[in-house]
Amino acid sequence: MAPAGIRRPRMWSGIAEGLVLILLVATVIWRIAADRGGDVAGLSPVHVASESVPSLLARANQAYESSNLAAAGAWYADVLKSDADNVVARVRMANIFHQNAWNDNAKRLLDEALVLEPGDREARLLMAKIFRDEGQPEEATQEYEALLMQEPNNSEAHYYLGTAYQSERRFEEAILEYQEAIRSDADLETPPFDVVPFGLKAGLQLGRAYRQLSRFAMQNGEIDDARALLDLASDVLRDTVARVQDTALAGYTEPTSELVGVLDATARLVRRTRGDESEVLALFMEMTRVDPEDPVAWLEAGQVTRTLAKIRRDVEVALTYFQKAFELDPRYSDAHTNLVAATQLLEYSDDDLREALKGMREE
Repeated sequence: MAPAGIRRPRMWSGIAEGLVLILLVATVIWRIAADRGGDVAGLSPVHVASESVPSLLARANQAYESSNLAAAGAWYADVLKSDADNVVARVRMANIFHQNAWNDNAKRLLDEALVLEPGDREARLLMAKIFRDEGQPEEATQEYEALLMQEPNNSEAHYYLGTAYQSERRFEEAILEYQEAIRSDADLETPPFDVVPFGLKAGLQLGRAYRQLSRFAMQNGEIDDARALLDLASDVLRDTVARVQDTALAGYTEPTSELVGVLDATARLVRRTRGDESEVLALFMEMTRVDPEDPVAWLEAGQVTRTLAKIRRDVEVALTYFQKAFELDPRYSDAHTNLVAATQLLEYSDDDLREALKGMREE
């Protein structure tokens, strides 16, 4: 499944691939059962060409690593026919099942693989994912923790353990795991069957964790702590957005959206505490740079600019911001209202304009 913020393939292509995999998995289940000496619907085991297991496994792994799961599944079934104890084939076949929500079959294969090789990292990680998807967070957490004991730099395990901790409101532990995930994935490696490196996902989630904590601080009246947490969120998200821009992931927009939200929350907190409106303006202007297509940011920047205006030139700048907001969304009534108001201000004489601007600042 593609993550949010990434453009998905055309619907019919996805449906066609799904049908192929449904047929594949049904076939693979039959073949595995047949290999164990069973008789599925009265059929005999299929014939496998006399090719060596290493050769079959190489074919399967090549298809698997290219995300060609249909071909990979068929080859892994042939591997298991000749070598029923092959852990790689069992684990990767389990992932093919998991990718299509056949988790019972996946777990059966993983249980058998872990009997053969208790420390297999792919098996442990996949078992944790299945526990997570099936609403068993404690079991998932145990698997991630066990995996990290043997492989402390596994960014995927750190990331998912962080999400498990965050869901339990164990924020300090979650933050540490996200930081470790970022550190462990400094090269931003693209994970199998995904397009977003865990180092970037962890940056996004770390920013969200800080923002969530800032909301709790606000609810408790801890204004200074709330602001400090928003600043931490902004710093993390700025870095994550910059790292996204250094990759080919232009479609991964979630960090950008989250940063805009944090900047907006910070600006409103400054205003709520009667802070300097110049700081509010700087925050809204940063929002327009982060996401130039956000009409609300342009409107807010225009309103603050007009409020702070001292000369005609300031009102002209505010007018350009209102025009931008209106261009981005012609149905945005506040943008239109402010556009008209700024235009009318510019029709004043210099003396009348100075009095009008003075009145707005005093308000």
